[in-house]
Amino acid sequence: MLRHPRIRHHRRLPPNPSKVAVQNFDHLKNRIELPYPRIVEFSDDREWGDESLTDYYVSLLRQSPKLERLLTNHQFPGPPGKRSFPSKNKSGIITSVSVRDLHACDSALMRRISLPALESLTVNSWDVSLPDDILPAIRDMLVRSKCPLRTLSIFDAPGHSDLVRILESTPQLTELRLRFPSWSKKQDNTVNSLIEKAKKILPQLRILDINMYDCEFLGVGFAFVGAGLLDLVKARPGLRVLNVQVLTQDVLTVLKQKDLEELRALKSQGRELSITTRGEYRKGEDDQRFTQTEKLRVYV
Repeated sequence: MLRHPRIRHHRRLPPNPSKVAVQNFDHLKNRIELPYPRIVEFSDDREWGDESLTDYYVSLLRQSPKLERLLTNHQFPGPPGKRSFPSKNKSGIITSVSVRDLHACDSALMRRISLPALESLTVNSWDVSLPDDILPAIRDMLVRSKCPLRTLSIFDAPGHSDLVRILESTPQLTELRLRFPSWSKKQDNTVNSLIEKAKKILPQLRILDINMYDCEFLGVGFAFVGAGLLDLVKARPGLRVLNVQVLTQDVLTVLKQKDLEELRALKSQGRELSITTRGEYRKGEDDQRFTQTEKLRVYV
């Protein structure tokens, strides 16, 4: 692991490491001369950058025949009013046949790579929202790669129809995790459509985890937690884990008592099913703020 926040020039690593973790290299000019032939895992915690950092990762993929895990946080900030913009690089698509696990949230990087061996994809922007064009870029990359993707995790997921299109291109998916930083009718419609589609397009799904969180405000309107969710659980006996947790003061009313009883019966047969809400308004000047740890409601 390398931590050199003040370095402004290229650095050489010890000879022949197989794993490299870059931390606190805040300055974009910081680069590491990598022993490309041997490296199997590379991580870099820088969140913001320009096209040169994307080029650096593309070069890493091009020259690392054994690289299996690439973990980055890098995003293009884009011009005012946009979260991302097309890469000016015209060098074409880079194919890496060794990468199996990718953590990335850079649309420009997604548009420049093909990963036919990819099994796990995590999209997490940590403290900032994802680029507006990240989902279309992911879908194009997956279609281009024709990879055997098994695990997909999208954090700070925008409510977007491309989320459903992504699932249509990954029929072998076994694990899907979605985190929503806020909630609106758009997100609700997207997840509702996703659940309907999942009954047909995700025959191997074993884990479905949907979590809505917001550090300050409660969500309202969770129509997706209804009969369609029960139908998915019943239609997919292989779906062993279902976890739905949302932050709201509302009582979920779309699931009827008989639906809850069916879910509890399936849970008693050994399936890990959980539907919970959490949150309570605080009394004070801002009555929309709440305490996450209070008023936990367990439905299943």
